[in-house]
Amino acid sequence: MTAPAPSPAPAPRGGRSGGSRIHASFDLSRLPPSLQILVSTLEEWAEANRRDARNDTVRYWVFKVPVIVSSASAGVLALTGNATVAAIAAGLASACALIDAVNPGGALRNAHLQALHDLRALQHQVYWDWEELQYQNLTDEEVNRKVGEILGRGRQRMALIGEQLKLAETRFAAPETKSFM
Repeated sequence: MTAPAPSPAPAPRGGRSGGSRIHASFDLSRLPPSLQILVSTLEEWAEANRRDARNDTVRYWVFKVPVIVSSASAGVLALTGNATVAAIAAGLASACALIDAVNPGGALRNAHLQALHDLRALQHQVYWDWEELQYQNLTDEEVNRKVGEILGRGRQRMALIGEQLKLAETRFAAPETKSFM
């Protein structure tokens, strides 16, 4: 008998168009409900970190691209005698550089990517730990105990990943990214 859970998790969708990124060969219905919930929770958190990393990348470049383009354009415009337009382009470059310096964006991209990869590794570890149990001759009580151990290790690793993100998000300087996996 497997460990009880409040309710079974919905089966994650596959493919690159918005569903789960869990490996397509994983049959999550083989997991007990408590491990399905853990894997689904990890999936939601991993996808949130994927979105945050993508948003951090956009935020990093949103003021840098106008600075680069405006600066180059201002120089060319000044050489061609369009001093007024060159001054406007230079002013735009200065404003974007100032905004980016006061409120820099994208510093957490690597921390979010590291969390994404750590969460994916944890998902796979949970799945393979369960698969390994299937080849052992265990009583229902031993299986329940092992499932509890898998859940406990999963919660510990989730706490470490959360701590890593909290440290990265509360640091002033660019965060280090170190895997806890």
